Amino acid sequence: MCGIAAILRIKPNLESRILVQDIDLMIDRMKYRGPDAKGTFLDKELGAVGHARLSIIDLDERANQPFFSEDRQSCVVFNGEIFNFKEIRQRLKQERGIAFKTESDTEVLLAAYDAWGENCVNEFNGMWAFVILDKRRKKVFCSRDRFGIKPFLYAVSGNQIFVASEAKAILAVAPEFRRPNFKALSLLLRASVGGQNHDTCFEGIKRLPPSHNLVTQDGEMKIQRYWDYPLDSIDSREVNMEVAVDEFRELFDDSVRLWSQSDVPVGFSLSGGLDSSAILSSFRLDTLRKTKSYTAAYSHPNYRADESAIAAKLSMRFGVDNTRVDVLSTDLEPIMKKIVEHLEAPHAAEPMLAYWKIMEVAKKEVRVMIEGQGADELLAGYANTVALPVLKASLQKLNFAECFRTIARGATGAFGYSPSDFFSMLIRSMFPFLHHPYRILRGDDKVYSNELANISDDFYQVPRSQNHEDLINRILVGQHENGLVNLLQYSDSITMAHSIEGRVPFLDHRLVEFSFRLPGTAKFNEGFTKYILRKSMEERLPDSVVNEPRKRGFDLPTQYWLSDSMDSLVRPILHSQSCRQRGLFDQSRMTEVLSRHESNKHNFSSQIFRWILTELWFQHFID
Repeated sequence: MCGIAAILRIKPNLESRILVQDIDLMIDRMKYRGPDAKGTFLDKELGAVGHARLSIIDLDERANQPFFSEDRQSCVVFNGEIFNFKEIRQRLKQERGIAFKTESDTEVLLAAYDAWGENCVNEFNGMWAFVILDKRRKKVFCSRDRFGIKPFLYAVSGNQIFVASEAKAILAVAPEFRRPNFKALSLLLRASVGGQNHDTCFEGIKRLPPSHNLVTQDGEMKIQRYWDYPLDSIDSREVNMEVAVDEFRELFDDSVRLWSQSDVPVGFSLSGGLDSSAILSSFRLDTLRKTKSYTAAYSHPNYRADESAIAAKLSMRFGVDNTRVDVLSTDLEPIMKKIVEHLEAPHAAEPMLAYWKIMEVAKKEVRVMIEGQGADELLAGYANTVALPVLKASLQKLNFAECFRTIARGATGAFGYSPSDFFSMLIRSMFPFLHHPYRILRGDDKVYSNELANISDDFYQVPRSQNHEDLINRILVGQHENGLVNLLQYSDSITMAHSIEGRVPFLDHRLVEFSFRLPGTAKFNEGFTKYILRKSMEERLPDSVVNEPRKRGFDLPTQYWLSDSMDSLVRPILHSQSCRQRGLFDQSRMTEVLSRHESNKHNFSSQIFRWILTELWFQHFID
């Protein structure tokens, strides 16, 4: 896990200013991503690259980057991990007779490219963002992993392409991009569209989409997709669920084994729920390595959802030391300011406050953090998004028993929502065109003014029209390509801010492909979400975890914290002189919304949270 930077030429023969000093400056802006080593390289035709290294696998300095091929005709800067690098290395030894000089995955990545060209990425199991300078072919080859776990930002200016793991590195040498992108900001504020948007909040700085390569050759820049989700599913009538459960468990265990490889201490982010508990149980079956788990805890008189005790019991069950990390209302302001600096954008995910605090504690003991991100989007963990389509499909098939089970579980709160919230979600799913009028009626949409006032958010970055034949899988592809990418952005930003490598075994591409080939009934069945995962863990985890319908995550009492800190934090920022002069929020309507929240007439915590981050973002990056 590292930070990468590059300034590339699109047309090698067209002169453009590229200095090693600029790459040095870009890397220095991200030194927390790689505090162990720094390196730069300039090729007069192709461009310059730089690297900040966080040593995780093969700690030897010979594995530092930029890393060069034996003939020095190609070099790479690489952020991430190729977890099947040992298998690929053995294959390259046998097929090509290659002699490797390190034990690193970086050397294997470059050797795989030299052997197989652009097709090498199809062989990789892991997470990556890399730039390869190929002098032999007079080509630059860049790639981002299948699911967007690792960031890859770029900006084009004339004959140059600026590339970096973070926007602040690009801004350090190309300050002309320090302009707000109001459409991206509006989408983030109104529809929570962030990391999945190919545009960033800075005008002109873009994200390379997941599963895409960027190539410059012969004076042209091309961006192409190299991987896609399987479109076909096995018919539910042809699936032997017992066999499918066994195959899923075997794949899952191998994913955890691969994704937990490390030459430095490993920790686990544990919520007490099914996803993170399953990963921990699989890890402990495979290894006796000493490890630690970390769980957020909260205390507020009106909050009853603290699950740190459950996580502590699970840790004890698997012989793992558990650290309780207390998150307090006094943490709000300092953490929000740090989050804006590292996310480089506002964000809608309040749990990142707890995530930041956990990494702050964990960095003293571990360098790798494994978590359960991606399970919900893979296995239908969000009941409200699949229940309505299942109801519709059941009605069309006249399967009234399935309809009754789905409605009954939702009405009794078995999906983890109150009955009123469940039916509210169903209604919103049935009538998506009512979202915008509802926000106007609720009052928060009227807060936006000037550049944010008239920007439509009706597109909600709907996923590509991927005509998956299975209804539930079609929904999950959309979640994988949208909300998940957004969550992965904040996970990477916060872990790397603390020089920690975050890993997500549920995003092993073999597990993803296998799961998407299963019918939707393997994921949402008889009213249960993540059905196949629950079945696969029945003999490993307590029944209270396997059959717990509620989602256990880092849910915070933000609603109460914001109410309690209205005069000490919220109003001083949202009614500040800079915020008033900026004119993006109607101050009178803002006053009304804050008062309604403070008096508990409506919970606007999600909106207030992102409004505060927006103002802090402008103060830090634009002002």
